[in-house]
Amino acid sequence: MQPPTAPLNAGTTANEVENQPSTNGSSYIRLPAHIEAKNAVTNPQNFSDERCLQYAFITSVVCPEKAHRVSVLRKYSHLFNWEGLNFSVKVRDLGILEKNNPDYSVKVYGLNQWEKIYPIRVERAIPRRMCTCF
Repeated sequence: MQPPTAPLNAGTTANEVENQPSTNGSSYIRLPAHIEAKNAVTNPQNFSDERCLQYAFITSVVCPEKAHRVSVLRKYSHLFNWEGLNFSVKVRDLGILEKNNPDYSVKVYGLNQWEKIYPIRVERAIPRRMCTCF
């Protein structure tokens, strides 16, 4: 597996295939301590909504200070086109986000029961700015 081209962002953990509930980005999920300790992952703390993918995407592209705070991330939401997306977003719907924002591509990684990272969605071959979600 190639390393991601941008810092990993916590959208959700995903342990199964496409239509399983675990492959939806939803709200804040605490990361395992060994991943959190690396300081390579931004984990937006959205406790009151299901827009984790939106916040992870913004963080990956804009990378503001205090990126874990939703109140900071909401200020950048207008920079991207979210039309046609229903939150929480399923992996299969990420093409809508990419179509709406053609300069960006989304990679999604999961965490298995042994806490090993594996790719869920790595589709785009076209060089683009990359949002990598975990």
